Formats: sequence, C-alpha cells, structure tokens
Amino acid sequence: MEKKLQNLLRRAFERGVANTTIHETIPQLSVKQVSAAREAMGFSARDVIINRYKTWRRMVEEGFDIEQIAVIYKVKPRTIQYFLWASEFSFRDSKKQKKLAQEEYNSLSLETRLQLLKEKQLKENQRISRIKTFSW
Repeated sequence: MEKKLQNLLRRAFERGVANTTIHETIPQLSVKQVSAAREAMGFSARDVIINRYKTWRRMVEEGFDIEQIAVIYKVKPRTIQYFLWASEFSFRDSKKQKKLAQEEYNSLSLETRLQLLKEKQLKENQRISRIKTFSW
C-alpha cells in the first residue's frame, strides 16, 4: 500500500471514520482491506469508535453544527446528540467556559488582543476550509 494512502487511512482512523465509510470514499479498497490496514496500524475497532466520539466532541466544542458532523460521518444527528448526552457533555458548561474566556480576554492589553484576534481569524478560515473540503 502506498505511503499517501496509508497516511490517509491513519488520519481517518485517528478521527474515528468507520471502515464502511472509508470503503465508500476509496472504492478500490474493500471493507476487509480497510479492516486489515486498521489492524496493521494498531487500531482496534474500539479505538476507532473512541476516536470518533472524541472527534465529535471536539468538533462541537470548536463550533461545528451537529448536522454538519452528521453529514461528514454519515450518521443521523440524533446519534451524535445521544453520544453527547451519554457522555454528559454540557452545552451550558461549554457556554460558561466561553464566557470566562471572554472575561479573561477583556482583561488583556490591546496588542495581545490584536494578536489573538489574528490567530482566531486564521483558525476560523482553516475551520471553514475544513467544512468545505472535509478530509480525514
């Protein structure tokens, strides 16, 4: 298997992409070949599922819509909502953390704020780019 394809598969497993979804995206690989590659790279099926849930949580925290995540992972939005509920993810706590961060930001100097704003803008542009062309 070529290096580029191996790197693509590794990124997919690290983000929790299912074997069947990988097969649908890369039809020259059968589900069995994807599964064999996953095992050869040291990822168990459980590892991939755990990575998927961590990625979903991180994506929600970064501001992705549940519907966007569902489209990317080819699952129902309800599946993601159930996971978040089961893992005791709190949108309220997430908002509180953002509010505390805003208060901390307000106490910074103007130069520091401008630097942070530039970094935030760069990250937002990267996030939008990932949404438009999501790749594992």
